[in-house]
Amino acid sequence: MKFLILFIILFFTVFNINAQSANGGSFVVENVSISMRHVYNQTIEELTKNKKTKTIEVPFWMGQFEITQKQWMHIMQENPSEFIGDNRPVDNVCFDLAEEFCKKLTKIEQEANRLPEHFFYRLPTKEEWEKCAFTLNTPYSGHKNINRVAWYINNNGNEQTHEVGKKKGNCYCLYDMCGNVWEWTTASGTPVLKGGGWRSINKWCKVSFDETGHKSNVKRNDFGFRIVLAYNII
Repeated sequence: MKFLILFIILFFTVFNINAQSANGGSFVVENVSISMRHVYNQTIEELTKNKKTKTIEVPFWMGQFEITQKQWMHIMQENPSEFIGDNRPVDNVCFDLAEEFCKKLTKIEQEANRLPEHFFYRLPTKEEWEKCAFTLNTPYSGHKNINRVAWYINNNGNEQTHEVGKKKGNCYCLYDMCGNVWEWTTASGTPVLKGGGWRSINKWCKVSFDETGHKSNVKRNDFGFRIVLAYNII
């Protein structure tokens, strides 16, 4: 398993994606300047050609920041956001459009031979998001004091989004996991929003809180997302 992980890390290095070590390493999707952080390794069972089950260990990366408007524009060629700014998170994005962004980014990177086989960009599952957000046994991602890590209703007097990465990150160097914009995730194929947004109360910004019941085409000026790079079981 260790050889597979090292091979994948080496792949990114060879293709100039600035990969660092597998533990807490990072790389930048150079085409759109998206910084990805290696958070942990996933253990996956898949079928071989002989219909036998094998267990493999593969790296799992999450976007260091929420997808910004500049990154969104590079892929989607338009900006749906209400609060304009290149380094602000893209807002007014529904679940369906967030998934479309991931598919387009994957296609671009595959055609440029910048992705190892079986890896693709997608939205995180609820469980993956929580695993990346739960740190230091605190209700908020990265600190017990919400004001250190999140833009939310009590410290957001101008009532809008803020540039990503201006608050404290968590121990995985992931920023804005709480506050700024809600982030789309999935749970058994159902959209779930996590992390709270710029107009959320404290409770909604807790890592354990789930916002459910929204259809996949619903947009709002505090809805955004971040991406993961993960192994595709086929």
